[in-house]
Amino acid sequence: MMIVDGWTYPQVQVQYFASYLRSWGLAAGSTVTDILKLQAQAGVDISQGNPALACDEFDQATGPNVTGPAGGFSVYNIFEYDSGEVDPFKLWMNSNKAKLHVPEFVNYSSSNHNIYKAFKEDIPLSYVQYVAELAGKMPVQVINGQLDYIVNTEGVINQLDHEGLLDGKGSPWRIGKKMAGRIYSGKVTLAVVNLAGHTVPQYQPEASLDALKHLLSGSSNWDN
Repeated sequence: MMIVDGWTYPQVQVQYFASYLRSWGLAAGSTVTDILKLQAQAGVDISQGNPALACDEFDQATGPNVTGPAGGFSVYNIFEYDSGEVDPFKLWMNSNKAKLHVPEFVNYSSSNHNIYKAFKEDIPLSYVQYVAELAGKMPVQVINGQLDYIVNTEGVINQLDHEGLLDGKGSPWRIGKKMAGRIYSGKVTLAVVNLAGHTVPQYQPEASLDALKHLLSGSSNWDN
């Protein structure tokens, strides 16, 4: 099973927004303080069974008050900046319909507030118990984009560590002479993809395909 940028344990993952942005030099001072307060309260609200409130705090921690002071970076790829005009994922999906075997008459559109609101209480739910259960029954590979703020690498590593699913040892992942990312082994395999955003295959299709080949073949040789 492959999980691409999985939001599987929000109560843990949400606690690493501030440290992720600070490590990239995208937040400091009062912005970091505000995010720390929001992520702490989101954790409390999740534990107390208030998912809608937790989602509100999540939205604030990833909203314009956080991204704006750093130039308006995209929460899906911190190396990109939102223009407010073009949805890059919508453009990519509509430009690759043939490759995805999607009929030409199908047109993808951006999400909207009504759709988001309908799923609001689902966003803070945890699925980590299912990941742990499946990890004992089949190969499980988690792929994470290095430049994704929402499902950021620090949060992913810590949520997998929290469940004892990683052994903590990382190793280089190369495709030929190109450094594709870093691999963490354990009960699951975590592949951190260099220079990839939230939709990993969109940014690094070669690395995504290589990871899928490793999953299907069962190969543990990532330094090839």
